[in-house]
Amino acid sequence: MTYCWKLNPTVPNDYLELSHKLQIPEPLSQVLYHRGFHTEQELTAFFSASHSHSYEPQKLKDLTKAVKRISYAIQNSEKIIIYGDYDVDGITSSALLYLFFEVYNYYHEPRAIVESLLPDRVLEGYGLKIPGVDKAIEHNAKLIITVDNGISSHDAIIHAKNHNIDVIIIDHHRVPEELPVAHAIINPKQKDCGYPDSGLSAVGLVYKLCDALGSTLLNDTARTRFLNRYIDYVAIGTYQDMAPLVGENRYFVKRGMEELQRVKQDGNTNLKGITELLKLSGQMKKPIDTTILGFHIGPVINAAGRISSAQKAYRLLITRDPDEARELGVELTKINHLRRDMTSQAVKEAVSVVESQNLHSENIILLRSDTWHQGIIGLVAQQIKDCYKKTCIVMTKASSPYYTGSARSHGAFDIGALLQSLSEYLIHHGGHKKAAGFSISPDNLNQFREAIFRKLNETDFVHEIPELKVEAVLRLEDLKGSFLDKLNLLEPYGEANPVPVFGIFDLEIMSVKKSQRGLDSLIRVTRNNENLDLVAFNNTLFAESFSPGDQVDVAIEISNSDRGFKGKIRDIRKPEIKGVSQ
Repeated sequence: MTYCWKLNPTVPNDYLELSHKLQIPEPLSQVLYHRGFHTEQELTAFFSASHSHSYEPQKLKDLTKAVKRISYAIQNSEKIIIYGDYDVDGITSSALLYLFFEVYNYYHEPRAIVESLLPDRVLEGYGLKIPGVDKAIEHNAKLIITVDNGISSHDAIIHAKNHNIDVIIIDHHRVPEELPVAHAIINPKQKDCGYPDSGLSAVGLVYKLCDALGSTLLNDTARTRFLNRYIDYVAIGTYQDMAPLVGENRYFVKRGMEELQRVKQDGNTNLKGITELLKLSGQMKKPIDTTILGFHIGPVINAAGRISSAQKAYRLLITRDPDEARELGVELTKINHLRRDMTSQAVKEAVSVVESQNLHSENIILLRSDTWHQGIIGLVAQQIKDCYKKTCIVMTKASSPYYTGSARSHGAFDIGALLQSLSEYLIHHGGHKKAAGFSISPDNLNQFREAIFRKLNETDFVHEIPELKVEAVLRLEDLKGSFLDKLNLLEPYGEANPVPVFGIFDLEIMSVKKSQRGLDSLIRVTRNNENLDLVAFNNTLFAESFSPGDQVDVAIEISNSDRGFKGKIRDIRKPEIKGVSQ
């Protein structure tokens, strides 16, 4: 047993009656009720994920002000700089906004004068800084629009203001107590922003801005065509940035995958970049789902900003030259393969350090290297966090006078809040509850480490055995076509809408083996003449811990993947080890 299982309590009888009316199987009604969908209206809206989830853009604070300033810049032939970021959310945001101006220029004179700048992760770092503003000055810009950054760029924005450059911030990161002196700030996390959904990623906010700009600058046909055609970029950026997949984000991702499927099938687009990635990864014949977004598109775009140039991924998304799209697709795929190799080596080294220094006994794992590439430390932190079920911070000083850090939080721990509370030791910092980044002087490392553990001693958040939320109980005979069809309606899965974990009890193990590659556990279980094949990827512990004939309970995720299995193992325990809190 890896976890302490926590089983949801039963739902009220009137809710079961409602579920029966809507033809929702009882196990799924357990899942949906405890995820907060209590009424027929809420359930219907969740399953439909329709445009009704989309709110008026003007509800975003400062959006109307931003539209007026952009319109003024266009009409007066002012140079506009889009200042993006080097991750998928920042790259798709930059591409989406640039493409809007391209569409505008197709119909109108005077043309919008626009250029995009994406910082180099190693040389320039995250966010708009004074050197970035200096680049805008060199380009004779009068307006900078930051996307996926800017909310903490106080000094840079003052520098821009001193050079008569207005700045519009489009950002979704944690809002500091003191806001920058920008012309407009579009961030739904502002306390006085009345937008109903604060969970939008940067590309979602850019999409809302394009919607509002389209109402002002385009006719209805052109605006609608743009919003329908480029929602696939919103889906990619939203999903890859781990934005909560409920409400408007759920609509964006679901609708965006439909658009990507349409483009893939009929080829009716002169933007071939994503199609080239699908061809190179062998996904052209498969239906678009979050696996394709999260494993075959997102990481390739991300890899460019991690270890090469984000500009290459940006070009892939905006080029209308099929030859350039093909060349960039091949180059980015090679970059992603290199990123995988670099990450794999770094993770091996990290595990060795954790084991040799017994770091997994700490409440938080701190790792430091002078050689790991800055672009992969977030991936290393994620894998170490997943492996040891502990919040992890990874720092590197490769090719830099200071350390760059990336952090991933485990469970309910808020890593963004922790870094905010320790900002006195940091040069820069930012991020979310689940993931954050920072830079720090080597002179502050020891104080920083001591302060972290001092803070942790004030907080009771660590369990000796982490909890696993088992959302509903299943029987093997429940796994029929109708149940699986209904289960599929919960997709797309992601942050705030995870793959449900089901408990199946009192099973007998029929067979146990490792996969052909020797890295996975393959287990077949049975009860009442019903069988189920289970798999635990990259985990042989279960294959080594159980034998045919063992009586077990399993906690699993259900899948209909093309690999042929039905249950992805989250945990297995002997029935006498109950450890379930109700």
